[in-house]
Amino acid sequence: MVATDFCRDFNSSVERSDIRSATMSLMRELGNILVHQKNDFVHLLNESGVTASVSDSESSLINKFVENISDNPKLMLGASLLAHHHNKTLGFDGESELSDEGVKNGYFVIQEFFGDQYSYFDTESIGTSTLGGAASGGAVGAIAGAIGDIAKATSKVSEGQQKKKYGGLDYLSKRQDAKTAMVQAALAQRQAQIDAAKKTQEEKSKTRRTAYIIGGSVLGVALIVTLVLVLKNKGKGK
Repeated sequence: MVATDFCRDFNSSVERSDIRSATMSLMRELGNILVHQKNDFVHLLNESGVTASVSDSESSLINKFVENISDNPKLMLGASLLAHHHNKTLGFDGESELSDEGVKNGYFVIQEFFGDQYSYFDTESIGTSTLGGAASGGAVGAIAGAIGDIAKATSKVSEGQQKKKYGGLDYLSKRQDAKTAMVQAALAQRQAQIDAAKKTQEEKSKTRRTAYIIGGSVLGVALIVTLVLVLKNKGKGK
């Protein structure tokens, strides 16, 4: 299978049990998606119960996301699903595949990173129906389906897995880390767009300059030839 940079970074972090790095990989990818597929990001927020509009600025949407992510399991799962949906891997049969395991891992690392006190959802009950169906649909439909199913799924508290509450300062630090990762990714994408547009403009200007130079050279040669012919004809007339 052909993995994207996001998938490689995220899966590598998960394999190392590096919760922070895995979460930051997700946050950066969400920042990228915000720039290139803003509608999907807005839909993610709305489907998770967070009011948002495409007219909202990118910074406003990021703030809404980080302010709600720690206590909104629907947003956690939807965020993981959105990131993985935009990074489907190419299977051996040539078809794009959504990683069921990747989506679940994304949900768990976000939940673990923010150290929330909420219970785990029974992702086993939603994995085959929701994520499998999402693989063949668009990102918007996939998010709506996953969030709709998770709202109906039975939540559970696994023995020994009830999360402790973190101190206020620690929570704010984690939220700021997530926001910084998303903002930096979004800014990097915007800068890449500016650089690409600038390069395209420079190439067009270079092409025009070359055309002017060639055109000027041709015109100059033509004038010289004409002048030579005129002088030659004058010499014959004497």
